[in-house]
Amino acid sequence: MFDFSASGKLELSLRAGEVIFLLRRVNADWLEGQ
Repeated sequence: MFDFSASGKLELSLRAGEVIFLLRRVNADWLEGQ
């Protein structure tokens, strides 16, 4: 995992080591989580 900075209000910024709960697969390339 690596740090990711959101570029819009629909994206989630992530830091290495954080726990993300996956809610659903949007399509083959995208997942929705919180």
